[in-house]
Amino acid sequence: VIPGSHRFSDVLRSPSLDNPLSDIEEKLREDLITIPLEAGEALVFSQALIHASPANQSSDARLAITYGLIPEEAKLLFYHGEDNSIEQYEVPIEFFKGYNTKIGQRPDTGTCIRKFENKQIKLDPKSYRVAKTAFNLKKSSMYKMIPIFKKPEHQQFFEEEGYLVLPLLNKDEVKDLSDYYKDLQLVDSQGFGFHVSMDDLSQEDNIKVRKKIWDMILPNMDAHLENYKPFVASFVVKESNPKGVVPAHQDWSFVDKEEDGYCSITCWTALVDTELDNGCMGVIKKSHKLMQNPRPSPSPQTPVPLSEHMFSIFPYLTTLHMKAGEVLFFDNRTFHASPPNTTAEIRLAAGVGITQKDAKLVHYHLKADDSQSTLEKYAIDEDFFLKYNNAKLAKLYDAKEKIEGYDLLEEIPYTYDKYTSEELVELIKAGGNEFNVPMCEKLSGLFGYDMTGQKKETEDMKKETTSQEEIIETPTEKKKSFFEVYTPINILKEIKYRLTGK
Repeated sequence: VIPGSHRFSDVLRSPSLDNPLSDIEEKLREDLITIPLEAGEALVFSQALIHASPANQSSDARLAITYGLIPEEAKLLFYHGEDNSIEQYEVPIEFFKGYNTKIGQRPDTGTCIRKFENKQIKLDPKSYRVAKTAFNLKKSSMYKMIPIFKKPEHQQFFEEEGYLVLPLLNKDEVKDLSDYYKDLQLVDSQGFGFHVSMDDLSQEDNIKVRKKIWDMILPNMDAHLENYKPFVASFVVKESNPKGVVPAHQDWSFVDKEEDGYCSITCWTALVDTELDNGCMGVIKKSHKLMQNPRPSPSPQTPVPLSEHMFSIFPYLTTLHMKAGEVLFFDNRTFHASPPNTTAEIRLAAGVGITQKDAKLVHYHLKADDSQSTLEKYAIDEDFFLKYNNAKLAKLYDAKEKIEGYDLLEEIPYTYDKYTSEELVELIKAGGNEFNVPMCEKLSGLFGYDMTGQKKETEDMKKETTSQEEIIETPTEKKKSFFEVYTPINILKEIKYRLTGK
């Protein structure tokens, strides 16, 4: 099925009328989501919903019972197309018992109550995209959240925008945490230009880091929050690296029942002043309302809604210039990213994950069965993240091994809304996000493009190593922006190789 598609068009449907979807069938196949059912379960859907089924490749028949329902007080109508007109019939309940042997013919039972000109308009790609976008904008208003901020104005801003910046630490507290990080003497072992201490330390050392960050940050957090609990903590480091882009992404799901108002929040506390030059955080405003699917591990093996759009939406980041000691709260559904750090110093922050006090912690992991269609849902505790980081989860997935030590609650279908980049950008712009010209100018220069997407041919560019060529694909079309030709696919391949060796 294509969720919401019963609202995409009011065109009349009948065996004798032209198929209103014939011009967009290829696009429809891309947007279909599968709905596995167990024997005895029922799928109830509007007959205006776009639906389909693939071939049965098993050795047994797929047997089901189907029947149609209408409100008791409603008239049962049937439409017949003849030449350039449409005839509307009121038919008895028994009509379809006999009509199935006369598909396409004018009804011989019932009463023709109206005849009118056939002005049916097929759905074309543009009208389909507009209808789908309108539906998803309306659906985004369904977002709800159990309050966690003490001040109503803070809660309201966070619910509406998906993020909030507030003061948190004083200078002495910032220095204390910064000095503690320096004593750890960590290095970017994977060479991405971005790393978190949780991935670089032993479980024993991660327990010490978590305690230090929680002891320093949580007492200050109490001034802003209520009825919350922490579940993870780590230093977040962006090294000096002119190519170290962190693409637009969402964070994992950490709590159960997000649809009931529970949510997980990252509290990202800057330990240095952050700005565009040192890779400040950026968010897509209101994006936490756009995609409500579970967000599983591991990366990059798991397909995610943003996989094909990370750099299409990157130009619409709101980059947040923050002072050391300020904290950025963001819903883990919020699209976020950061440009490279082009200064000589690291961009250091302390991250804490929080949720509502009575929320249940869960973790979704892609089932290693090659279909990429099922998620394993585990009940976890706060120590889970000390035992399982993304690198370990990725290796488990590739080895087709299970997470151990935690209860598997259930297996669920893995589905999510699919967009074209154009559709997603329309939704993002509708949320008040604007093209970030200063950031795009900076990045275009760093990667050797001008703002039209054309490669700059300079002596320095000719002398560059092949490392950049491995990351950036040469544009094949002119007159496109840098972010239309700068694709993340090679970055993802490189990340997977470094994480898993494959």
